[in-house]
Amino acid sequence: MKQVILVAGLSTALMSPLAFAELTLYGKAHLAIDYSEVDGVDDSKTDLVNHDSRVGIKGKTKINDSLSAIFKYEMGVDIDGNTGDSDFLTQRNQYVGIQGGFGQLFGGIHDTPLKQLEGKIDRFGDTNADIGKVLDYYVDAQEREKRFLGYFSPNMGGVQFKIATMPGKADNADFGDAISTSIAYGDPKMKKTPFFVGVGYDSEVDGEDTNVLRFSGSAKMGHFGLGAIVEQADDGTNDHMRYVGSAYYKIGNGALEVQYANAEELGSKKGSDQWSIGWDHTLGGGASAYIMYSQQDIEEGGKETDFASVGFVYKF
Repeated sequence: MKQVILVAGLSTALMSPLAFAELTLYGKAHLAIDYSEVDGVDDSKTDLVNHDSRVGIKGKTKINDSLSAIFKYEMGVDIDGNTGDSDFLTQRNQYVGIQGGFGQLFGGIHDTPLKQLEGKIDRFGDTNADIGKVLDYYVDAQEREKRFLGYFSPNMGGVQFKIATMPGKADNADFGDAISTSIAYGDPKMKKTPFFVGVGYDSEVDGEDTNVLRFSGSAKMGHFGLGAIVEQADDGTNDHMRYVGSAYYKIGNGALEVQYANAEELGSKKGSDQWSIGWDHTLGGGASAYIMYSQQDIEEGGKETDFASVGFVYKF
């Protein structure tokens, strides 16, 4: 990320309080050559695919010594042209709010606190092996919600609490009917702490009578790292159990990564699982490249899909 501080000369010209704001422009471009094959369907395809490329700007303006106004405006960018001109830009995390010693209070569109517990556990996020393709098979826990009103506490000795509600999510929904919460210790991105643990709970976020309870944790020891998610979900009729386990080992500028995800409906044969393996190589200057293979098995109907990808990512 690169900060852009608007200089005094510009502020004089604009004569606007925004000219004193601290702004950050950031983004991610992600393209991959994807190969997929569905067993028993005689359906294989190779395509150049955009995987959640994005561009955003976020900022903070000081209101007084103890309070600041904050905002973020992030859009998904279709850099492969597959969705057509009308869907070139899509909404991602976007919000406006206030920040101080009490934490952050903001509203807009945002990932739920429970989803954020994913941290760096998903080693294949934004690819065909993203854990959401398995965990969300029956009840969606990897939610980015509209009408999001959230409070994130300050970091208190490594502990942070988050709570959000989505007023008006359903036609007859009252304030607080849909709630997502989490409490966690450590840095989910694993940059400031060597381990991370958290627990989160969603109530009616994916619809009436649905709930999800998630436990997640990750740790790194030198060149080696592990991560896990255990999750119980209820769709209002049936219970579901979901599991994710991941590991990586760094070698030079690259990392060998493996991952397994499973979701099953208790008391039935319905479910899905996915295992993945890949090599992620840092090129420098925000650029990286990877190669991966993944296999997903949907028990209901016996459909098995193989994915192979070679991708390039540039972050700024």
